[in-house]
Amino acid sequence: MDSSHASAVLNLFYDVASALPMDWGGAGLWGPQQVVVAVMSLLRPGATQSYKTCLPAVEAAVGRSRWGGKRVPDPRGFSDARMRCGSAPMRVAALAARDRALALAATSAPDQRGPLGRPLAAFDGTDLLVFEDPGTRSRFGGVTNAEGKSVGQPHALMVSAWDVVNRIPLGWTLMPYGSDERVGARSLLPMLDPATIAVFDRGYPSRAFLRDMMLDGRDFVIRMIASESAGWKEVQAFFRSGERERIVIMDLGPHPKHPDQRVLRAIRLIRRPFRVGRPMSHQKPETWVIATSLVDPAYTTEDLIEVYHQRWSIETIHKELKILCAVETWHTTNPDLIEQEIAAIMIWQSLAAAVQILAQKTLDQRQSN
Repeated sequence: MDSSHASAVLNLFYDVASALPMDWGGAGLWGPQQVVVAVMSLLRPGATQSYKTCLPAVEAAVGRSRWGGKRVPDPRGFSDARMRCGSAPMRVAALAARDRALALAATSAPDQRGPLGRPLAAFDGTDLLVFEDPGTRSRFGGVTNAEGKSVGQPHALMVSAWDVVNRIPLGWTLMPYGSDERVGARSLLPMLDPATIAVFDRGYPSRAFLRDMMLDGRDFVIRMIASESAGWKEVQAFFRSGERERIVIMDLGPHPKHPDQRVLRAIRLIRRPFRVGRPMSHQKPETWVIATSLVDPAYTTEDLIEVYHQRWSIETIHKELKILCAVETWHTTNPDLIEQEIAAIMIWQSLAAAVQILAQKTLDQRQSN
């Protein structure tokens, strides 16, 4: 059996973990590196683990020498070390794993880099249930009734950006329940390669949001609300025209640094008619309108519609995080350690993406031979 892919992925993980310090500057059993390895084992996808069950597996895989000679890691020490470590080292490791997965993806075949040959980043938010605790309640909040009283468990909002072609997590942020997803998306945009095309669903459009992206030179594809009552006037006029596409000059509001100047930009509107045939169960015939900064005719209408279709992958990813990775089955009520666990799951996602990329390369090589 060819184990080269497994070796390459293990090397990627060891490279990421070994960049972290072994201890906090003193002789001790636990350090950031050991915490990252142990939390990764604790949150292994497809397995339900506790501190007690995961630590023997970590010891067997890593060896006692990493834990201070003959000493054996114990659940109490693991718990204390997680608190001391916090979320920062795990996030550093997660971003390093992301970067290495992206480097692998950059070497893949051109037809595996998306419809336009440029990176695609889909943005979306998902609600996460967290355990009841004064810390989680004050940090994240939750559903309230008409009297403003909390109802049920606390909720958090996770906004994330994903390379949907290769299924690599590009960035994420955890926010209080009910926060504006655009705020989370704005915080993630600077983490993207400038050549990346950002893809959004219809909950994101606002003139200020599009204005800021265009002033930053960010390309985007975004679904607009096309109803007569709620849509933008430019979108309503385009929708009534019956045209397949149109380039319009949109007034995106005052310039943030020069309030006396208006930001006027060319935006391409594209109509995607409902597919031919009988609607599926619970599906209504609906025509989409997509807005994009990509006005160059070299970007075809069909390719831009396909770019938006790629966004649907993030819906599947969020379901997998909740079902396969059991992201809501926390091992803590501490908000910082919740962030730690999310970062560990993102490392697993980057490793899974690396496996997929390497496997596809091998298939391509075999076919070419």
